[in-house]
Amino acid sequence: MRVLFDTHTFLWWITDSSRLSFTVRSIISDANNKLFFSAASGWEIAIKANTLANLRG
Repeated sequence: MRVLFDTHTFLWWITDSSRLSFTVRSIISDANNKLFFSAASGWEIAIKANTLANLRG
């Protein structure tokens, strides 16, 4: 199966968040699945990180 990561799902996965359900973790862990990450998600993460950095001063 091909799986396209949502931005939040990707962030929760790389931070080992408890917000991911058992089902989602199983899908991600299945070596038969092909995982994809959108360039738009990378852009979204960069914007949010920059905004957070600016808020912190």
